[in-house]
Amino acid sequence: MMLTIGIIGGSWLLGSLLMNDWPSITGLVYGNGGNLSSWMSDLDLIVPSSPLVSDSHNQEYWGSILASVESKANNGLYVSSREHRTSIIKLTYLPFQSY
Repeated sequence: MMLTIGIIGGSWLLGSLLMNDWPSITGLVYGNGGNLSSWMSDLDLIVPSSPLVSDSHNQEYWGSILASVESKANNGLYVSSREHRTSIIKLTYLPFQSY
């Protein structure tokens, strides 16, 4: 039996397990060949589509990140200097949320 708690780094694992209906760790990381895609850990976090910052997919990616942070701020929630990094990690480890 595994005890999983959502503090510090463990929160990403716990969040991924919860949002993907509690799959096995192997299925979560590598996908299950069915309805669960894998973590996109090989994705470049700054320019995921190509090395060109001007690439339309990279522009859409950053637009999504900025819109997410802006939406949080516009709704009166506290926005820290780490919000952009958090959004990038969310897009990587919760792959069903596309940009």
